[in-house]
Amino acid sequence: MLRIIALFSLLFLLFLPFSLRGQLGDLSAPCARVLVGIGQDSVEWSATPCANFDAYEVYSRTDTLAPFLLIASITDPAQRSLVSPNSSEGFIQYQIAMICGGAATHTSISVSNQRPITPNLRRVYISPSQQLVVEWESSPSSDVIGYQLYKENPYNSGNFFPYPTLGQLQTGNQFTDATATDLLARFAIVAVSPCNKSLLGEGGVDSTTGPHTSVFLAYDLDTCNQTLHLSWNAYENWQLGVSAYEIWASINQAAPRIIDSTSALLYSYSPVEDGDELQFWVRPIETSRPSNGAPTNRISLRARANRPMGFLHLTGLSVTSSGQIEAEWIWDTSAELVSGSLQRDGEVVIFHSAAAQRLNSALDANASPSTQSHSYQVHTTDRCGFEVQSGIGQTIWLRTTAGENYTNLLQWSPFMLTGAQVLEYQVYKSVCGQAAQRIATVADTTYSDRLDVQQAAQYNACYYVLAVAALSLPSQPSRYLYSRSNEACALQNALMRLPNAFAPSGHNREFRPAFVFPNSIEEYSMQIFDRYGKRLFESRAPLVGWDGKDGNNGETLPQGVYVFRIRLRQPDGTWVEEQGTVMLIR
Repeated sequence: MLRIIALFSLLFLLFLPFSLRGQLGDLSAPCARVLVGIGQDSVEWSATPCANFDAYEVYSRTDTLAPFLLIASITDPAQRSLVSPNSSEGFIQYQIAMICGGAATHTSISVSNQRPITPNLRRVYISPSQQLVVEWESSPSSDVIGYQLYKENPYNSGNFFPYPTLGQLQTGNQFTDATATDLLARFAIVAVSPCNKSLLGEGGVDSTTGPHTSVFLAYDLDTCNQTLHLSWNAYENWQLGVSAYEIWASINQAAPRIIDSTSALLYSYSPVEDGDELQFWVRPIETSRPSNGAPTNRISLRARANRPMGFLHLTGLSVTSSGQIEAEWIWDTSAELVSGSLQRDGEVVIFHSAAAQRLNSALDANASPSTQSHSYQVHTTDRCGFEVQSGIGQTIWLRTTAGENYTNLLQWSPFMLTGAQVLEYQVYKSVCGQAAQRIATVADTTYSDRLDVQQAAQYNACYYVLAVAALSLPSQPSRYLYSRSNEACALQNALMRLPNAFAPSGHNREFRPAFVFPNSIEEYSMQIFDRYGKRLFESRAPLVGWDGKDGNNGETLPQGVYVFRIRLRQPDGTWVEEQGTVMLIR
């Protein structure tokens, strides 16, 4: 019934003639606000006084369930404002009534002195198009007409200013700062109502969660260590903080993915290969809402990284037939090589500084493979100063000794090379400049060669050893390699046997020693004397004997006993002397 009467009264007022309505007056909704820092409330209203105006009555209450109490009666129809004490700046609700002819003809709606509730900022982030975006929740207050953004300027100064300008309200729940040049920024918001257009707390910050700061991602590419270092500032003022910072990446145009998650404010990614196309960003995640992230700016780059030596292997080491040492190696030809060297026994043998002159083998003409075993290693330096060394190889050093019983003893140092396993040693022999022939295959590093005494040329036999090895290297196909030793020769001493008689007219027609390996004799002389000491004959050639004649005049000497003296020098420098008698038979 009361609703019907109220509706009828409203319709009656609406259809009254204009002149009559002016006599009844008019009262609009008031505005109330706290005067921050002053301890007072300001209450304002708009009204058209009625013809029989008595007063404006101002009512207030501090509890929405309590009745309104009269706090002021204003009889001046032109006064439409009131300053009311409010030392605590707490909540007070106001209502205005216009008294005409002793009755309240107009009563306003009730209004609060409090500004509308400012909602939580949801996030401040940087969009994929590299623009700042601010998002917030909706205010629960019903009288909100928009939101005033505040931006700290300059950043980290603590000074917040209305943004973009004072009074430019945002009516939605998002703002994109398309004109910002600095992507590191701090924002706050204030909810605005019709009665709080002056934005109380101007220059202050979000009263609910504090200001939020975009997270700006910076990077440093360590080209020498092939590492991308990322760093960023912390995300501020989510109520329960950040649960994690997700690291997002797209590598060489692959689909973006989370590659890691951290609670720190930095991250290092490696290895960065030269020419990699990289895109990174970080996504802070709100603890209370895992679906809410605030991405950073995206960094994109085509990496110009150092190309270090990926592999370097010594693959061959051998003594050539001319007595030089040949070294061979393989290496990463894509590396940014500045210098390289082949080192023998720790000393540089060959050095080159031009990356274009990338040797893969070298001859060392100054080594002494016949007197010792040499070790070799390849060293490289890239443009960042990083040094890489190959494995070490060691040559075979062969030594031969002329032994007794017509044998030559061979001994050699083992072949060694990183990654190589020796399978066998092949022994080669040559005499009188003939082509070498393989005479044995052994697993040990010694060998005894028994000579054929029927072949006089074998007094001087030369040898070399060939190691056969299997080479296994990381990320390389297995292969066989062959390493040759130095050539070493053995000179056998001549062995002399002497007859005790000879018959120039018989089968043994001259007197001379029988030799094994006569070619090894360095110096030789044989002298024949009669029993009185007269020298009858002399020969300086081992194969030239005495025919029983006097060498002085050619006369045939009679049968008898004669004295001989033989003197010779062996290859090892020792002298052999034999003296005795021989029977000349006629």
